[in-house]
Amino acid sequence: MNHAPHDSLNKRFQQCIHDLKPDLVLVIFGFDLSFESLRLLKSQNITSICWWINDPFQLKRSLQKANQYDFLFTNAYDSVKDYRA
Repeated sequence: MNHAPHDSLNKRFQQCIHDLKPDLVLVIFGFDLSFESLRLLKSQNITSICWWINDPFQLKRSLQKANQYDFLFTNAYDSVKDYRA
């Protein structure tokens, strides 16, 4: 059986979303949440925030999911223009 990395984490995360029904989710270094988990947040109208803590070193990687979050925080001022683009 072939599992994507972090399948277990995402399964538990999605179950918590269903059980707790939060208004807001804050994720630090949000690489491990799957697109499916992020779509679940949007479908439930749950505000999502991600604080990328490794900019600009992981910028290319973070840009892959940045637009899936409602709000982004970064620790690197120079990364802001890349996120806006």
